[in-house]
Amino acid sequence: MNFETTTCISKENLKVIEYYAEKYTIKPIKLIVSLLRYVTDKNKLPVIASRRIQYRKREGNNNWKRIHVMLIPFDYELFLDMKKLGKMSLAKIIDFCMEN
Repeated sequence: MNFETTTCISKENLKVIEYYAEKYTIKPIKLIVSLLRYVTDKNKLPVIASRRIQYRKREGNNNWKRIHVMLIPFDYELFLDMKKLGKMSLAKIIDFCMEN
């Protein structure tokens, strides 16, 4: 059983992801999942215990694109753990991956 969710990604990051996804002939969501797995495997995500969850900055200039994500159970559990440990939303974690 797969899990479905939606998240937002900045249009600049989406262009970069789509470019590399086309270059390596994979789906953009697979590239996003690979980035998120890399961040967790290499312990790049900061673990913060005593603060509220951070969300992406809201901008009124329509800079964000909503994407639909379908995840296998392993990836879904991994992202839930990333959200809890890093105290970030999925959109914020994707931005973190792209910056780092």
